[in-house]
Amino acid sequence: MGRGQLTLNIYKGTNIIAQTSAWLDLRDVKAMYEHALITNVTDTTPASFTSRYHEDNNVAVFADEEKKMIVHVHGWRMGQWDYESFSESMFKRLYWQGYRGRFASVRWPTLSKDDYKLPLADFFTYNRSEFRAFKSGQGVSDYLANLKERFPDYSLGVTSHSMGGIVMMEALKCDLSLGRTNVDNYVLMQAAVPADCYDSNSPIHFPFIYAEDVNVSTPNTYFKYPGTISGALHGRMGNFYNTNDFALATGTLPALGGVSWQDNQLSYKPDTGFGYTTDGTNGFKNSVLLTNKQEVMSFVARARTKAAGASPNVGANIDTSKQVDLKSNFGFDTGKDEHSAQFNWSLQRLTGFYTALLDALFPQQP
Repeated sequence: MGRGQLTLNIYKGTNIIAQTSAWLDLRDVKAMYEHALITNVTDTTPASFTSRYHEDNNVAVFADEEKKMIVHVHGWRMGQWDYESFSESMFKRLYWQGYRGRFASVRWPTLSKDDYKLPLADFFTYNRSEFRAFKSGQGVSDYLANLKERFPDYSLGVTSHSMGGIVMMEALKCDLSLGRTNVDNYVLMQAAVPADCYDSNSPIHFPFIYAEDVNVSTPNTYFKYPGTISGALHGRMGNFYNTNDFALATGTLPALGGVSWQDNQLSYKPDTGFGYTTDGTNGFKNSVLLTNKQEVMSFVARARTKAAGASPNVGANIDTSKQVDLKSNFGFDTGKDEHSAQFNWSLQRLTGFYTALLDALFPQQP
């Protein structure tokens, strides 16, 4: 890494007959965008604790940058290498698409393979990570407020992926309660959040209702949980969804069977392996009544609708005119890698996706 002049000399014999040069400035790409780390969150974080943020890398303002900022919040099972790889990929693809604003990536403490020595152990951490996602929301809300203080005349757009939708739902809920309106537009990408959190008219998913009838009934805590969080935005919320998404709806693995978000709702609510039970109205851990809704949702409450990231026409808080069908528009389908195709696929396949994302985050004024 460094800055220097590269000179090309063309010789004929011992004589230079042509010469040209160019200045190069070589940097680690991670130094070119902001990072924030959410702290003060564990599996046993009590309700009285609030998460915090730590600014891990600040970037100087460039004279010619656009007055725009994109903040990205990652999803479940992101180890450190995965987090860095996805963040770098998104930053570079936005740049190649013509974006010249600022970019920030938020790291929250999801459980991942970094935390385990046994293979596949991280696949059994979904509910615990969702609890951590809820608890990370306050830290993200405060970080967004910090960015708006530092860049008051910048448009602030936010994206979340998968379980990152839980983090941002809680962050916007915090914003709403504090009267903050720091975010302009927000795009949920393949959000692992029940659709009826945002839209009470979302259609029920009958396998969930059947499980409620023949197995243990659970509290309907997700329903309208965040309230009217669209009121915490200057602009709109958009839903980028795929009805065939591997992680949200269709995924199976040979050693594990069904591994989608829907399978988790059916098989691990309530999460009896961690001592959680329910009487249909309340949640309990080791027979002690739960009073924290975030813990009830993460370990006890079964969703009644499909995930927003696998559902069309999720309205109310979400502007349906801003929804994007990832399958019909960009070919995202049932493949395991396609839940994260925007980070995994080549740039050539994603030009349309990143154009649509920028249009949703920073719509052109009429």
